[in-house]
Amino acid sequence: MLPLLQHICIAAGFWPLKFCLWIFLLGICFVMPNSAMSGYGQFARVLAGVWLLFQIIILLDFIYDVNEWLLKKVSIMAQACFGVQAV
Repeated sequence: MLPLLQHICIAAGFWPLKFCLWIFLLGICFVMPNSAMSGYGQFARVLAGVWLLFQIIILLDFIYDVNEWLLKKVSIMAQACFGVQAV
């Protein structure tokens, strides 16, 4: 892993190289056959579905963590207020 200063220098520098690469990639897009773009479209569609499933799993994990935190907090409050152990 790069140190932070080197990462910032790389991200903020090399503008002539970045500009040439951008022009090159832009030119390739105009000469690329339609079948390549169609294949990319199918590939992107599959990856988008995988990404959505990944996001759902992360969201469910977060919801379970918040639920456990809230239940722990309710248990502490019930024990402090009523002197009973909450389930």
